[in-house]
Amino acid sequence: MDIGLYNMKYPVRKLISGVLPLMKDVNPNAVSWSMIPVGAGIAACYYWAAQGQSILYLAAVALTFLRMYLGTLDGLMAEHYKKGTPSGEMINRLTPELCDVMYLLALTLARPEWAFWGICAL
Repeated sequence: MDIGLYNMKYPVRKLISGVLPLMKDVNPNAVSWSMIPVGAGIAACYYWAAQGQSILYLAAVALTFLRMYLGTLDGLMAEHYKKGTPSGEMINRLTPELCDVMYLLALTLARPEWAFWGICAL
């Protein structure tokens, strides 16, 4: 039995499938690209939380769940409405990676003592 975190997307897809009728005319790529401002918000929360505003870590967690929701929704929409494209597959992979770079960069710049490990992670 494989209980990896990735496999959580399948029950989550069932939970959010009720939103699909509202998304019929929306391009899944637009949903994918909408992860970028959410990722920037998460990066900003990490940066300022590391500066002493630790309550922002909770905001980052909430935004991370939103990003995960959007990342699941775009693929679900593409499959359900047969809107998958080669460029959509690339955008689907690119946007989360860009978000990850933003998080790592924010943490790298947040504190001088984190710079070495942040650069290594980047």
